[in-house]
Amino acid sequence: MQYPILLAELEGLTIMREHGNQLTTLPYTVVIDRDQKIIKTFRTEITKEDVLEIIQPLLSDSVVVMR
Repeated sequence: MQYPILLAELEGLTIMREHGNQLTTLPYTVVIDRDQKIIKTFRTEITKEDVLEIIQPLLSDSVVVMR
């Protein structure tokens, strides 16, 4: 599966705040759809099942295969 991932140093704190993580806690995951709308945020570790539950409905043309 190909998707963008952001890895940042101190600049990441600003980015996290801009995307809803006011406390800048980690881990923090943001799921953004094709229209750049925030669909879901996680302030905890996430599982494969969490990811599939959110992403599968967003993929109207594709099939997700996670290994």
